[in-house]
Amino acid sequence: MLPLRLNGRRWRGRVAVLVPAALALAYFGYHAVYGASGYVAWTEIRAETARLEAELAVVRAGNAELEAAIAGLRPERPDPDAVETALRRLGYVRPDEIVVVDPEG
Repeated sequence: MLPLRLNGRRWRGRVAVLVPAALALAYFGYHAVYGASGYVAWTEIRAETARLEAELAVVRAGNAELEAAIAGLRPERPDPDAVETALRRLGYVRPDEIVVVDPEG
């Protein structure tokens, strides 16, 4: 009878160690995947970062275009074509030009 009792105690001892270890592993494994800093959150942050970097590239390209347009209007070295384009956008015309105004708009 003694060997059966020892085997039962060993089995209970192993279960007493393995069950909490398995629960801890499941808990930490779940949070490693679905937690606030887990794999799913990490992939969402990477996707958001890629989207924002693409948006930043578009904004930087637009900024470069505006800087190029403004460069011709600098008082140090004005570009005559850029000045004329800016003045036409503001509604200025040359004295020898004929202006046709649309009454409806």
